Amino acid sequence: MMPLGRALQAAGYAVLLPDYRGYGGSEGTPTTSGVFEDAALSYRALRSRLADSAAPIVIIGHSMGTALAARLSAQHAPAATIYMSPFTRISAVVRSRAGAIGPRLFDTTLFAFNPLDDAAKVPGRAMVVVAGRDALISRKVSGAFIAGLTPAPAILRDPGATHNSVLKSPRMIAGITDSVRAWTGCAVSGRAASTP
Repeated sequence: MMPLGRALQAAGYAVLLPDYRGYGGSEGTPTTSGVFEDAALSYRALRSRLADSAAPIVIIGHSMGTALAARLSAQHAPAATIYMSPFTRISAVVRSRAGAIGPRLFDTTLFAFNPLDDAAKVPGRAMVVVAGRDALISRKVSGAFIAGLTPAPAILRDPGATHNSVLKSPRMIAGITDSVRAWTGCAVSGRAASTP
């Protein structure tokens, strides 16, 4: 998420990029409840640090993070939510990769990430970012996520991007930055914020 975070900073936005517990440099063991708790704590910390209590927040999640973004957005109604490489349910991803036997081989209850359940409840602006060469999230799965959102989200596609390269795709970064600017209208162009 760093290339996108840096681009948003350069556009004048404050950016918070938390790690899941047990990932990156964070300690602990990842669990479904733990990462949801960490996301909620991060949101509350960000809101308390903002000088303007009404400052708009845009929540962005990539892949597994779309479940966290959807949950936070359902609870807090941000200015907008951006879902990058989204899926409907973890069982749909496992099934699309390993067939009908997949959910029996992979315990989908351990990481019960079902972003569409929460995303379908989120009012307001949404964008879905789709990587055209995503080998993890099939077009069928991302299409089902898009179809489950009301109102219909803005859709940003990069035909050449893969599941992870979408995070640094210049096309995606420009599209997301331009959309955040249009949705919030509050960044000072050209003023960089502190490092994420």
